[in-house]
Amino acid sequence: MVFAILFGLANVASYLFVVIAGRMLPPTQFGVFNALVGILGMAGIFISSLQAAITQSVVVVAGRATLVRMLRTIWRLGLVTTALGVLIASPFASSIGANIPDVVICGCTILLMLLAVVPLGHMGALGKLRSQAAVSLAGTAARLATGCALILAGLGTSGALVGYAVQYLVILGVGAFLVPNGAAGSSVRRQIACPELKLDKPAIATFVVAFTPFCLDQLLVQSINPLLGGDYAAMSTIAKLVFFATLPITSVAYPYLLKSVSLRRRIRILAAAGIALAIVATFTTVAIGLFPDKIIQLFFENRYPNAQTHIVTMALGVALFSLSALATHAQIALDGRLGSLPSIAAILIGVGLYMLNHATIEDVVNNQVATYALQLVFVLGFLALTIARRRRQWHLAAASKSVA
Repeated sequence: MVFAILFGLANVASYLFVVIAGRMLPPTQFGVFNALVGILGMAGIFISSLQAAITQSVVVVAGRATLVRMLRTIWRLGLVTTALGVLIASPFASSIGANIPDVVICGCTILLMLLAVVPLGHMGALGKLRSQAAVSLAGTAARLATGCALILAGLGTSGALVGYAVQYLVILGVGAFLVPNGAAGSSVRRQIACPELKLDKPAIATFVVAFTPFCLDQLLVQSINPLLGGDYAAMSTIAKLVFFATLPITSVAYPYLLKSVSLRRRIRILAAAGIALAIVATFTTVAIGLFPDKIIQLFFENRYPNAQTHIVTMALGVALFSLSALATHAQIALDGRLGSLPSIAAILIGVGLYMLNHATIEDVVNNQVATYALQLVFVLGFLALTIARRRRQWHLAAASKSVA
């Protein structure tokens, strides 16, 4: 319960920072900021999977010595990767209205994110969940304080992004400090080499690709029509409340989908979670639709007058995405080998739609909702094929046993 409360507060503070940035930054800068945050979000999906892998890998030898060795490993790999990413991305920064310092700050933030999950993963392996949540909350509070102070100081988008870098620096420093030395006097523990990270590559690819439409839209809008960036960012920020309202349902259902060995039980869990998710998503969308002008006023005052026009349509699209995210989790639980294919198809079609139609805010909203809808159809279709295949396998196995 303590973990849930602290983790929930961290998520609220994280969302609040985006809203405050939208109120403090000029509309054009808010669009750029949201596009760069989308890049951090896509990196964060992979890095979250890395944290789970770290927890599994170090559960036997978690301690300060293992932490230091794994930090060195991640540092060497992460430094080269992020430096290369910054070099490749820098020439294209101007296409979304960003500058080289913004790209460098994003690269540093991603490197710090990679390092920060090492102590977080160790705390999970040690069962220190309350400490893990408290460190995450402290980092988010540091982002809120630092980012707001730097925006007020006139640093704009760069200052807001530095807030993210400070967040993960705090998590890294405090988290590493809280990881204990390990079992005292255990020479065997001290002699064990740094455990090898065990990454489920197909599952990670499925997760990353499935959540890409949720993070990529602002980058696309900012690239092809920057004039719409601010209004679209405000609209998207509010519409994503639908996803955050339904996320706990998916988070609760996923472990049960993984642990259950019965296909029939998995289908029942998926159906129950889907119905609950649809109810919550509908309620949240209706609430947004009843008071769009008041919600925009509450969140962003009168800074984004065009944001309320299509906010209900956008919220419906996010509801569709929430369902496809649940279905993707079910796909991974059943068979994640090719689970990324449906989302890849939806992304490619969606990018094509953006390239063809992007003159008005209505165009880009329709593009995004169409991408979400296609993703849901493709993911559900692929999941249905997977369930049918698993049923055939079960029947064949049962028939073989009866013959034997």
